[in-house]
Amino acid sequence: FRHVNMSTFAEVASSQFWTSIAPECSITADHIGPFCHTSYSEEEIAASQTTMQQAGFIHLAFGSGETNGDVQVKKARFSIPSSVVPLNDIVKTLASAMGKLVQCQWHPIWVVVFDETWILAKRLEKMVQDLLQRHDLHLNMDFFAWFLDPSKMQRGWGPHRDRETMPFDSHGLPDYITVWVPLTDATLTNGCMYVLPAYFDPEYIAQATTAAESTDLDVQSIQAVPASVGSCLLWSGRLLHFGGRASFRAPHPRMSLSFALSHPSFEDPFLRLPEAQHRPWHVLPSLTERLRVIATQLWTYEAKEPLDERTRFILDAIEEDALRHLEDPDRSV
Repeated sequence: FRHVNMSTFAEVASSQFWTSIAPECSITADHIGPFCHTSYSEEEIAASQTTMQQAGFIHLAFGSGETNGDVQVKKARFSIPSSVVPLNDIVKTLASAMGKLVQCQWHPIWVVVFDETWILAKRLEKMVQDLLQRHDLHLNMDFFAWFLDPSKMQRGWGPHRDRETMPFDSHGLPDYITVWVPLTDATLTNGCMYVLPAYFDPEYIAQATTAAESTDLDVQSIQAVPASVGSCLLWSGRLLHFGGRASFRAPHPRMSLSFALSHPSFEDPFLRLPEAQHRPWHVLPSLTERLRVIATQLWTYEAKEPLDERTRFILDAIEEDALRHLEDPDRSV
């Protein structure tokens, strides 16, 4: 396999390059393919809305995995046709791919090149819309990914709020929701997420009028949120949260992927890929477009995840290619 420090832009822009690293994944689909709608009762919807309003987060189970903790857990109900790949299978495929990318010294966010990442995100987008009855929120391509290696005792990001000035709708539901998906079981020993529930956080509402982001917290109010494969965490843009540290005693790395849903009046869901706004929902971005999203994300979060010189070179090449495409949209890639 080619490591990042040996790769050229021409290779990175080739689907064969990525599938040679992770042959279990694909970069051939141009649409989401068959999927099934979630089904929630009125009581489940009302309870989930209340939990999001009061706590600022929800733990959602979408597969067969069991979840821990005293947060509210919802399990989506499906009638799955044989043509639909279960979400659990997609998650396991992405975990395998992420492990191979990291082994080849690629940042885990490069998993966004694969069809499976986009299919997972789009299917979960529909699930969240149905659960909270917020069909005015749309997939925001604010992707990121983490691989916490227990042998290196790596840790997630420190306490922060994703969007501290985010507004609420007329029902008190957030206009920006992060969807965080564990690709391996996130446990107390490998660095699961920790949150300050909104009902313990006097700054949760006050942040709208605060000039600087408040990350002050009462340690005894922090709640650990272990999450198994087959579930995801949904949290408000204002929720104070952080990733834990992986212990050398953890049996496996913590791999995870996140993206967001946002209301256009607060943050344009298509900010990172404007041309996608005019396409049908089921259409997937091209590989070139996925590379642009990755480049944008790595530059955006460079302060949290420093970039080496070779990665910078590749990201510069991706952006130069994007500019050439804007000048000549009919140019073949």
